[in-house]
Amino acid sequence: MHQIDLSHVKVDSGELETLISLSPLITIVSLQFCYGLEHINFSSTTLTSLCIQNCEDMKSFCFKNLKNLIDLSIKFLDPYLKNLEKQSISSFMKDLHNINRISLGEGYIKGHVARLEPETKLLNELECRSFCHNKLATIEIEVKTPCMHALGLIRFLLANSSSLEILKFKVDPGIDKLDIPLMLSTSQDLSEMERAIPRVHVKFIYPHFIVKRVVPSCTENSSSEEASFLGIKLFIFEENSLYYIPPRWQLCRFQGNQVCNL
Repeated sequence: MHQIDLSHVKVDSGELETLISLSPLITIVSLQFCYGLEHINFSSTTLTSLCIQNCEDMKSFCFKNLKNLIDLSIKFLDPYLKNLEKQSISSFMKDLHNINRISLGEGYIKGHVARLEPETKLLNELECRSFCHNKLATIEIEVKTPCMHALGLIRFLLANSSSLEILKFKVDPGIDKLDIPLMLSTSQDLSEMERAIPRVHVKFIYPHFIVKRVVPSCTENSSSEEASFLGIKLFIFEENSLYYIPPRWQLCRFQGNQVCNL
């Protein structure tokens, strides 16, 4: 048997666990609107896809030895959440080393999406449906490079988060070389993104680089280093210092693990 697909039926937890353990070729398990399931431990070295959706009696689940699981979907509508003990993503991700896609929705996420475990290096899709982005006040996003996916997420959050106060976007390339043209482009993209509320503070943080506002144009009393260039959002001021002119952005400096206002 390669697949178990149960829907709108009564299922005994122990019998299901036994069935899975006795199916050495099982690759897909789907449980939708089942009842009778309360506590279940999933253990299979061959399982690649697991879906749990609106099983009204389920209180908890545990993943063990699912080393080949690549697709995980957990979805519960509010009426089916009364018994379920919600868990952070990281609590059940630590043994899913090959996970590629996670889909969470319909009220499962209690407060926030926890930091994914370092072992989940292959994860390329995280879907969160119906989460209350309109209640978010602070968002922190950290990436190695400002890729189009990260900027797309920021664009969506800025345009749709009506309670957002601060969004921190930190780029930490590690030992990789600073990509100045990419930083210029990213700064301009961020400054031009639509905002649900104008007062939101966007902090663009790059480790070990000082971030300051520059004067809008050259004057007799200003040095050449202080001059800005019309139409350019960012320019390099001096070694190890990065300057930009981001409208409405809060000025900050990143030192170690601290963000300091200037």
